[in-house]
Amino acid sequence: MKATSFYIKGTDKKVRTSKTHNYTHYVCGQCCSSYELAVKARDRSVSCRYPRETAEDVINSGYYKICARKVEEARYWLDKHDDELGQEKGRKLVNLGYIRGIPFFGAKATDKELENARQKIADRESLRARLQIFELEAR
Repeated sequence: MKATSFYIKGTDKKVRTSKTHNYTHYVCGQCCSSYELAVKARDRSVSCRYPRETAEDVINSGYYKICARKVEEARYWLDKHDDELGQEKGRKLVNLGYIRGIPFFGAKATDKELENARQKIADRESLRARLQIFELEAR
């Protein structure tokens, strides 16, 4: 079977060669066999995460959550995080139990942490809007 080359539609830019796959779209350095898969690949590539949890979870729950085996470990990482954000150390920790089998602790999110989470969401949406999905043609 002859190898087929895939080019961005309307250009001479070759992005992939395959003997067995038929690609229709290209995004973020990946060739995909459908538009829906290209959208998923784009969304995965711009998944800017707020530390340990998604920014949406911080905003919705009001807690900055951290995975830790013991409360002392959670305290260590939260105090380190407080230093980075200029927050007071020693915020009250809450045991949030297990999330998908992983122990989590949390501290009430400060205004600065909530603002950082909102900024992460805005940055992610801005990046997602700039990434273009290209159609491919086989030659």
